[in-house]
Amino acid sequence: MRSFGFAFEEAFVSDAKARGLTACRIPGVGAFDAVVNGYRVQCKRKEFADRGNVRIAKGQHRYRRGEWDVLALLYRDTLYLIPEPLLCINGETLRTTITPWRYDAYRDAWQVFNGEAPAGAEPVEHQATLFG
Repeated sequence: MRSFGFAFEEAFVSDAKARGLTACRIPGVGAFDAVVNGYRVQCKRKEFADRGNVRIAKGQHRYRRGEWDVLALLYRDTLYLIPEPLLCINGETLRTTITPWRYDAYRDAWQVFNGEAPAGAEPVEHQATLFG
């Protein structure tokens, strides 16, 4: 039986292709689930938040900086496409929980896959690696 996450990964790749982007699913790699226009994408689908926060870690595994480039988070029917540098904390690890609505500038921000920051986005450290 296909998992909840697997179905989102498939739908995400199909949506990216329908938008004219080059996309494929990468099953079994672990750190990322898809590649879109050369960006490694970690896909997460969440329906519930604990005190406004959504857990993005994989079990006890904390993602490390550089394992993927963009987080595709589907939270309550809203898609956020968040560049990895926005999720960095001190050191080499990334946040394990995020508050989705703090990333409103990245709602349906498909332009990140064309090297563009969305309108209203805050400047990000290391953003040059993603946006040119």
